[in-house]
Amino acid sequence: MLLERTGFFSSVHSFDTEKEVIDFFCSDVREPLFFFTDYLVPGTNVIHLIADIRRFKPSVKIVVVGGITNVPHIRQLLAHNVDGVLSKMDGTEEVINCIHAIRRNQPYLAPSIARMLEEVAPAPVNFTPREMEILTCIAQGASTSGIADRLNITTSTIFTHRKNMLAKSAVGSMTELLAFAAREGLLCTCEY
Repeated sequence: MLLERTGFFSSVHSFDTEKEVIDFFCSDVREPLFFFTDYLVPGTNVIHLIADIRRFKPSVKIVVVGGITNVPHIRQLLAHNVDGVLSKMDGTEEVINCIHAIRRNQPYLAPSIARMLEEVAPAPVNFTPREMEILTCIAQGASTSGIADRLNITTSTIFTHRKNMLAKSAVGSMTELLAFAAREGLLCTCEY
């Protein structure tokens, strides 16, 4: 495995399920941690997984690797404060550059990913990572109480986030917000 050959890590683990990932991050693991994940993981919404890992281990360094060519999806990852984004086409040198940058507390975008972002006008709305989580849950049909249970927040907090998203997107209803989010490519369709 490439990560083992870099010599940067004392141990490298691989996981088959989302539960194994969460169990690992809930255990008493040593810092600093790097978590490399594919953007498309069958049966997993990577955005939710990233948010869960951040809640359990806020200091973990998260790198997403994928064949991502959809700029809104890249922006969604960046909105969730991933530390690095690599293309599956990147070689060993880019992986090493990414690790070095993150160790210096600098976010890293593979040059091919950075070029894609430069070529497309910036998204007009910047929702917070929590707002994006709530928006994704709403788009998946979750109720306010269901979202509150999943994210471990109060329903009044959800209402506040919804109000803020409506204001930021300059729309008047949740239906309009969902249409806006779909039109702008803000909703992740990566769950199988």
